[in-house]
Amino acid sequence: MSGRELDQHVLGSTSLTSRQRRAAAVHVADRIAAEHPQLTSAELAANPIVTARLRELLNVLDLNRKEQQ
Repeated sequence: MSGRELDQHVLGSTSLTSRQRRAAAVHVADRIAAEHPQLTSAELAANPIVTARLRELLNVLDLNRKEQQ
């Protein structure tokens, strides 16, 4: 394990509130938009490669599911 990696057990509780999930998802979307400043939000949403990348990132971060009850 390199110096930048952490085992999940080191992090403690990783449950997020709905507000934290939304903030993280917005942050991810903002980062993707920053990589494509020439495109409007509508153009980004219509681009299948960009939307697939966004969904992939949200899946990796486990931010695509609804809050469990």
